[in-house]
Amino acid sequence: MSRLASLLPVALLTLLSACATGPTKILLDPEVIAAGSSLGSGQTVQLQVSSLPSSAATGQPHFDLERPVTVTVKEKLAGGLAAHHFQVSDASAERQFVVTIQKAEHQISHTVLRDTIAVETVIEFKAITPAGTRSRTFNDKRSREVGGTASLGEVSGEMNQSLGHVLARALNDAELIAFLGQ
Repeated sequence: MSRLASLLPVALLTLLSACATGPTKILLDPEVIAAGSSLGSGQTVQLQVSSLPSSAATGQPHFDLERPVTVTVKEKLAGGLAAHHFQVSDASAERQFVVTIQKAEHQISHTVLRDTIAVETVIEFKAITPAGTRSRTFNDKRSREVGGTASLGEVSGEMNQSLGHVLARALNDAELIAFLGQ
């Protein structure tokens, strides 16, 4: 019985420490509301997403990303383009949607009683068709004050809202999407 009693505190400590360890990285999964259309008419479009070399976070402390922002952006854009009836491909195609993430960053500034979360997202969208090239750059800059220390959830929320806003603006830009479908 004494052996079981001596193992019980170790087992409880292990269980509690496992429960206390939660996510430590930002999971980007923005909600992107894109009005569907038939502008794509089933045409194939090559989707390319790249990122300029920059950090996903500045300031200290900051949170790292669970996965590269390019992966999330490509997934969300593929779904949005499909809603416009484009066939999305990685292979070379006559129509291309070239996306360059210029900035997707957050910064946390500290004061005695609160933190300020600042987020900035800047993305260039380029539609390339036989008729030429059309380019748009959309950005979103926001900040939020939180009591105490900024949490992972609060930073994730701001990052996802900013990224979702920029992607929705591009996917709902009638001129850009219509040009891609020409």
